[in-house]
Amino acid sequence: MFPLTRYSYHTLSVFEYFVLHLSPSALQHLLDWMDPNSLVLLSRTCKTLHGAYTDYARTVWNPAKIYGRWFARPWFFRRMLRRCGGIVSGSIVFNFFDRGRRKRNVMHIFLRSAGADELCGWFSEQGYASICGGYKPNDPLWHGLHCVKAVMPQGEEERGVLATYLFEKIVVGESGILEAFVAKLVVIDVDPVQYVLFDFDYTGEMNFLTADGAVSIFPYDTFVDRISYISWNGDKKFQATQASTRKHLRRGVTTISGGVTRMRSSFKTGQRRVLDEKCWFIPFQEKLFEFPGWPDSYYGECTPPIPFEVLYLSDIKHADLFRLKIAEPYIWRALLCDGLEGGEEDDDVELQ
Repeated sequence: MFPLTRYSYHTLSVFEYFVLHLSPSALQHLLDWMDPNSLVLLSRTCKTLHGAYTDYARTVWNPAKIYGRWFARPWFFRRMLRRCGGIVSGSIVFNFFDRGRRKRNVMHIFLRSAGADELCGWFSEQGYASICGGYKPNDPLWHGLHCVKAVMPQGEEERGVLATYLFEKIVVGESGILEAFVAKLVVIDVDPVQYVLFDFDYTGEMNFLTADGAVSIFPYDTFVDRISYISWNGDKKFQATQASTRKHLRRGVTTISGGVTRMRSSFKTGQRRVLDEKCWFIPFQEKLFEFPGWPDSYYGECTPPIPFEVLYLSDIKHADLFRLKIAEPYIWRALLCDGLEGGEEDDDVELQ
């Protein structure tokens, strides 16, 4: 896995000499036990160890390891993600960043309407059966519910998800036991990255895979401090559900659900952009997307640098508690200035 002939042996330190003389399996085991922050520090120690880290990263953060369990041609699935402007989110993405050994058989894909029919058809061609959403593989004129809803006038409270399609495939697993692979295609009316930022409830779930790379919005808090905050949606009665809390605990992540007295020093508030220096971005090496006659993408670049704000809001009822909000730039600032609650409580709302 890590060929020693790649590295120069002049002026090696004792530590470098020790690391580079480990067997490939022992070296991978050692790196597996390091948290992401330690891995980054190791990669910056010297050029020699940076080379070892680079080889390790290409092995463990390889999208083919995930997609190869689902598709015979995992690179072609990435091609479909690029073409349809889709992203993959959920537990399999968390495990991807966390180098988790627990294999997940449910894939969540978020995409806009232009590529939905095409991606549904592609899943059907890969042997997946439609189990929800009404997809009809034998009807060449089929158009899903998302097409109808995409052109209907909707109130702001009704916007968001246009349609959901579920596909399932039963295969014989590595152990010889039948396994069910389920893909959930969620068709939305906004950019999928924007949907992750402004509609997901937990900062620990704001991780996704695009065709070109993997992105984590709050990597230090999620994968080093193992903390997930709730992005407040304006509902004062909102509480973390027990199911979500248990799911996070299985990942070794603590959910902060009732407001906080202070944020950790690693958590930076203020204006940000996707792919800024606070994000964790893992670029995928292979660029297998050049197909003559095929449009590269219906919606442009895979990971647009969408701006957002991390707001630190004082609680209206409890002055010593604070809530978090991942918001579109300036919109919530305007709402706070006008007063979220109205009446006499307006003066109690503060933006830190």
